[in-house]
Amino acid sequence: MPPAEEPAIFARLSHIAHWAFYALMLALLITGMPAWGGQIEASAEVHEVLKSLLMLLVLVHVGAVLVHQFVWKTNIMQRMKRAG
Repeated sequence: MPPAEEPAIFARLSHIAHWAFYALMLALLITGMPAWGGQIEASAEVHEVLKSLLMLLVLVHVGAVLVHQFVWKTNIMQRMKRAG
């Protein structure tokens, strides 16, 4: 459940972002195997794009945590510590 201070649109975006993490990690695995094991160039190119998207998503995620912590002043950091 998202914090009450979080606007509804950001709660929805958070849900989408978390599913995107799983989707990207799975897609990286699927594209990485033929790129590495089969030396398939097209798969390697897709893998590189997906890697960049994952790194961008990580940066957005860190930014969102900072907004929660310092702008909305929610308890998101404590929630993340308990979940881990």
